[in-house]
Amino acid sequence: MESLYQSPKMVFDEQLPLVVSMDEIFGDPQWSHPIHAHNDAAEMVLITSGCGSLYCQNQELTTAKGDLLLLNMGVLHGESAAVNQPRHSISLRLTNVKFDGLPYNHFLPDDFSPVFPCGGLFDAVYALLRVLQDMLQQQPAYHIAPMQQILVCLFTLIRQILWNADERQQALDKNALGEHIKQYLDAHYMQSISLEDLASTFHFSVSHIAHIFKDHTGISINQYIIQRRIGEAQRLLGDTDLSITEIARRVGYDNLNHFYATFRKFKNYAPGTQRERSKCERIDNPNRKIEE
Repeated sequence: MESLYQSPKMVFDEQLPLVVSMDEIFGDPQWSHPIHAHNDAAEMVLITSGCGSLYCQNQELTTAKGDLLLLNMGVLHGESAAVNQPRHSISLRLTNVKFDGLPYNHFLPDDFSPVFPCGGLFDAVYALLRVLQDMLQQQPAYHIAPMQQILVCLFTLIRQILWNADERQQALDKNALGEHIKQYLDAHYMQSISLEDLASTFHFSVSHIAHIFKDHTGISINQYIIQRRIGEAQRLLGDTDLSITEIARRVGYDNLNHFYATFRKFKNYAPGTQRERSKCERIDNPNRKIEE
């Protein structure tokens, strides 16, 4: 049988991707495809409804409507549908896939997770796949060049989906770093901590540390340290009989005058006033335990 890409009527651009085959899964709860690899093509799968699992890179990944699976040539993977919400999907296998800096027929670096949510681009990806499907069902030899142009449009959407995923991951990374810094300050606020100390601890520049933390909490690192110190001092004034000097020392103030000034600026009254208020609360609540 004459190959589609050897037809004398066929004209195509050797620099652009080519369709090898397309499949569609119609919500069969028993459907599965055991571990396999495509050694002559890359594969993309759009989940159009339902959900299932992708077994890839020694892990099981959940897939759901709107997800785009990008599988490099040669990667071992297996798929299955969820029994209670069987998967409906469209699979497209391609060759001549060329992404800058990646091996032939690779969408992604090999260590990247292959599952990406399409988000607002789902309808556009779905529409292009349907057009490709219609062309393949007609006279594909006459449609090679038009299909390649559709693939160019599809690859533009894929790049945007990857970009969006990278932006989300960067946001998650920033949020995680901000939370790590916050947890570090919660554990060490009573110590003398400089931006340089934090930069050295987390291996980022001073400006990056300051920017990430303020984006995460809405306040500066110095403001957060003061809040933690005064908050803890307020608790100790109310819950213990420790002297104000000892409380100041415990929360990080060796200079008592500095502690008084900071406390008053933050609370609009002196530490002694806080203690008197706490005594009144103890009278109202005689069962309240006092720390030593």
